[in-house]
Amino acid sequence: MRTSDTQVLMPASAAEAVDSFGDGRGVTVFAGGADPEIRAHATVGGNLCAPPGRESPRADLQAPLLALDTRVRSAGPGGERTESVEQFLGRAGGEPRLVLAIEVDRPRRASYLSQRRPHAHSYAVLSVACAETADGLRVAAGGTGPRAVRLSAVERALAGGAAPREAATSAADGVDPHDDALASAWYRRTVLPTLVRRALEQLSGG
Repeated sequence: MRTSDTQVLMPASAAEAVDSFGDGRGVTVFAGGADPEIRAHATVGGNLCAPPGRESPRADLQAPLLALDTRVRSAGPGGERTESVEQFLGRAGGEPRLVLAIEVDRPRRASYLSQRRPHAHSYAVLSVACAETADGLRVAAGGTGPRAVRLSAVERALAGGAAPREAATSAADGVDPHDDALASAWYRRTVLPTLVRRALEQLSGG
């Protein structure tokens, strides 16, 4: 694409932004020249819209957003809609969507831990988020695959009365970590139960 074919639009309202986005094809949204508040909002949207990363983990915020049972309001083909963050992340074919807002209910308690490598940019090798919501205790992890996932086996163990240490032993059940530039699949599978245990203990005030 030639420079002359590119337009930089600065919408004056949410309605104008949605209209400019259209079906999302050929549209790139960035907030490089925005103030800190706008850049923070763009970071959340970028974490939700980042394509799945096989070469390195993406979207450090996806795990907390999953644990908090976040709702996402977006625009794109078919108009505006509000859906759970799990539905948004799992949309078929990576359907282009413009994130307009997120809705989060305050949890009774929550915790977050990440395992990082020095000098590896700002990506987390692994991240774990736990939140006690109105629907129960939710646990999610990032860095275990192309996108963050809920650790259903851990949640079931906790619902059945298991202690954090016991529940954490099932953390790797159903996940598919892989080798990349930051860590090996073996390392992720080995470290994940420990990170989950610590996050659960932190949640309990331990």
